[in-house]
Amino acid sequence: MPMIDSSSERERLLEQREHGTVLFPFAVYEWDGSCPFRVGLHWHTETELIYLEEGNYTLSVDMETIKICAPAFVCIGGSSIHGIDRVVHGHEWAVVFDPQMLSFQHYDEVQSQIVLPFLEGRLCLPRVIAVDEPCFCAVQAVYRRICTAGSKKCIPSRLLVKAGLLELLALLYEHGMLVSGTGTGSVPGETQTERIRCMLSYIQQHYCERITIENMAELLSMSREYFCRFFKKNIGCTFTSYINELRIEACAKQIAETSGKIIDIALNNGFDNVGYFMHRFKESKHMTPLEYRRLAQRKQN
Repeated sequence: MPMIDSSSERERLLEQREHGTVLFPFAVYEWDGSCPFRVGLHWHTETELIYLEEGNYTLSVDMETIKICAPAFVCIGGSSIHGIDRVVHGHEWAVVFDPQMLSFQHYDEVQSQIVLPFLEGRLCLPRVIAVDEPCFCAVQAVYRRICTAGSKKCIPSRLLVKAGLLELLALLYEHGMLVSGTGTGSVPGETQTERIRCMLSYIQQHYCERITIENMAELLSMSREYFCRFFKKNIGCTFTSYINELRIEACAKQIAETSGKIIDIALNNGFDNVGYFMHRFKESKHMTPLEYRRLAQRKQN
C-alpha cells in the first residue's frame, strides 16, 4: 500500500459540515443529553467555544485527554484535532465561528492589539474556563446572549452575535486569560500532529472497507506492535475500538435518518458480521438498532 500523502490526507480529515454560511460563518449547536453520543476526533478551521452546562465529560484536544465536570467552557482553536465523550443527562452547547468575521476594516488599537494577534494565533483563547474563574459568570451571560441571537437569521441578531464575540474577547483580555500563541509560522509538535491527522483521515475515508492493523502499520511505515502503541498513546483507545465506534456512529445516523434495512446499513459501513454489529451497537447505544430507529422517529414526530 502507498505511503500517505500528508497534504491531501489532511484535507480529507477536515469536517465536511458547513458552519453557518459564506456570508455569516457562525453556527450554534445544542445537545440535550437524551442519549449517549460520542463525537469522534476531527478538526475544522473555525474556532469552537463549548459550554458544558451539565454532566461529566472526557475530551481529547490535540492528543491531550481532558476530564471536565460541568459547568465549564472549553475553547478549541482552528485546526486542533478534538473529540468528546458525552454522558446521559448532560447538557452542552457549542458555538462555531470563523474568527475572520471579527476583523475590522478600520485599523485601530483593538485591531492591532487584540483582534489581529488573535487571528494570527499570537493570542489564543484559554483551553478551559472553569467555574471558579472570576470572569466565569460574565462569560456565561455573554455566551447565552450569543446563542439566543445566533438562533435568529436577521441582520440585527447577527450584529449582536459579532458584538457578543468581541465582548468575550474583551472579557478574557481584561482578566488576563488570553494566552500567548506561536503564531501561524511555527506550531510545536506539528510533524507529529500532521502524521496523526493523516492517519485519521485515511481511516475516515476507508472505514467502510476492510482495514487491518497490518494495513495501517504499512501505511505509516511502522511495525504492527509499534503502530498499536502509537495509536493507543495518541488516540486514547485501541485501533479496533476507534474504527468500530466510527462505524457505529455512521450506522446510527443512517438508521435514524433513513428507512434502509439495518443489515444492509451494517454491511455498507464495514461490518461483515451482523451478530458482532448488533452486539457493538447495543454496547455503544444501550439499545438495539431497531429501538434506536423507533426512538429517532418518535423525536421527529
